[in-house]
Amino acid sequence: MRRTAHLLLLALLLAACGGWRGGDRLMSRADSLMYARPAAALVLLDSIPEAARARMSKGQRMRYELLRADAQNKNFVKFTTDSVLKAVVSYYDSHGTPNERMRANYLLGRAYYDMGETPLALKYYHEAADCADTTQIDCDYKLLSRVHGQMGSLFLDCCAPQNARDEFQNARFYAAKVNDTLSWISCFNKISSAFEYMNMPDSALYYTLQACELYQKYGLKDLACMSKGSVIDILIKQRRFSEAQSAIKEYESVPGLFDSNNSIQEGKEIFYYSKGLYYQETQNYDSAQYYYRKLVNNAKDANHYECGYKGLSEVCRLMGKTDSALYYSRLAYNFNDSSQLQNSTAEYQHNQAVYNFSRSQQLADRREKEARTNKENLRGALAITIILILLLIVILMWAYNKLGKIHRLKKEVSKCYVSLLQSKFELSGLLDEAGAQKGFHEDERTSLSLLDIDDVSGSEDLRNSLKEVIQKLEETVVEKEKNLQERIREIQLTVKKQEEELERFRDNSSLKDRIHFESLLTDNPTVHRFKEMCVRHETPAIEEWAELRKHLERQIPSFVPIICGGKQPISTDEIKVCMLIRLHFTLPEIKYLINKDSANLTTMRSRLIKKIYGIEEGGAPDFDKMIMSIC
Repeated sequence: MRRTAHLLLLALLLAACGGWRGGDRLMSRADSLMYARPAAALVLLDSIPEAARARMSKGQRMRYELLRADAQNKNFVKFTTDSVLKAVVSYYDSHGTPNERMRANYLLGRAYYDMGETPLALKYYHEAADCADTTQIDCDYKLLSRVHGQMGSLFLDCCAPQNARDEFQNARFYAAKVNDTLSWISCFNKISSAFEYMNMPDSALYYTLQACELYQKYGLKDLACMSKGSVIDILIKQRRFSEAQSAIKEYESVPGLFDSNNSIQEGKEIFYYSKGLYYQETQNYDSAQYYYRKLVNNAKDANHYECGYKGLSEVCRLMGKTDSALYYSRLAYNFNDSSQLQNSTAEYQHNQAVYNFSRSQQLADRREKEARTNKENLRGALAITIILILLLIVILMWAYNKLGKIHRLKKEVSKCYVSLLQSKFELSGLLDEAGAQKGFHEDERTSLSLLDIDDVSGSEDLRNSLKEVIQKLEETVVEKEKNLQERIREIQLTVKKQEEELERFRDNSSLKDRIHFESLLTDNPTVHRFKEMCVRHETPAIEEWAELRKHLERQIPSFVPIICGGKQPISTDEIKVCMLIRLHFTLPEIKYLINKDSANLTTMRSRLIKKIYGIEEGGAPDFDKMIMSIC
């Protein structure tokens, strides 16, 4: 009380002296107390004078209402209206962070739950969960865990245990992310309730015992003992009487659960039935009758009477008291009708609420549609349509020009590339020819040098004629060598110019265009089908290979002429390898598609660089780079 008074005094001073800044500091202080001391947070918020609240901006006012609603919820103050929180949700849906939107929608769901509007409550719980951004480091996982926990409880009330179990599992997951140990353990008990509702006693027992073990581990002995109360009936039905007796003793040891007359806390009277059932199954009929009668004497609803009279009837039957058994059986039957009527009424009210909600939504949607229709302006719609059409035309023209430019550039690059390869092949042939002729000329010179004119018999005129012939032959050889070297220099200059032109084309092709082209090349149904075959380790049929080749020829017309235009012919498998490498298939994928091992693939690629490009020294990686450069 003393600390609360100090906080109240601080609030009044801040409100009087601090203005808007003081109000913001006060709300931040209340927010920091929200989980640890919610009562103090509510007192602090209520201490802000009405005059100060009237001067708040809209953002400050919405924050104040959000914090005050949160403090009321944590102090178990029931909501009676949704008007304020609807305004808060509307504001934060436009201006808030993901955590603020989640908090506002959750509190509106809590308001509808307190007002008995279950469908609306569930709707806003879902909205709250959808607002959470779990990719952010500051996500409020503690609140998200509570949202899923509340949804689980609602599903359990609405007879949807499978949905409830899933939501409790989500709640447990998010509680673990923020080390909210108490909430995390309590989710085990809630999951157990869902399994019990689904008539899965083994699973229900497992989760409850897990909760008890965890409570004990973290020193929460009273909560562990309290949890044991929910599995007493299961243990008795499974005839595990020693464990049932231990669970009963632990449950009865919870402080404050029983008064001095050994009467249980109000609302938990069904425990008398569990204890009576234990004594009945262990053949202690007098004690069983005592607890069944105690349940009837302290009954709070028709279900209590039904269970009590049903137990008394069974005990009397076991004791051979047929008349008494029949008498209690009739009473149990009567209260069974009352219990069913009560449950039917509750179910009807729930269904009625769902119907009213659906009907209200339909009417609201209809009114919204009519209002929207009335506000439509024909001129505005026509103007928007014209603008959209013009914008579409501009986009289509831009795309057409862009694609045309890419297509033209691609054709020029392919043409230049083919010319370059032809020039290189011609240069290679000339160099071979030059080598051969050089050897021949050397042989001629050697033969002529070995010929000694002075040894030739005959007249002086004959020797002079031979000398002239030899001189002419030498001049012819020199002339041929000169012409051949000149031709080689011309071809080399042509190759250099064509390489420069090809490089210029490639520089003009931007990275964005290249990425777009490669995307067109690989984003194709045929390529996707081949990728799927790799996963399934299937071999394509002949028709599928033909379809893949057609796709590649459409995108790169010069591809097949380049790889098939080398000095040596290449096989069908080698063509397939070239196509797959150009279409960005990995080596493991190629191995599956053409049914070759890695060693054979490496050898084949090293051989292809010589066959296609005439390069004697070069490995498989060099071949891959050269194939990928064809465009």
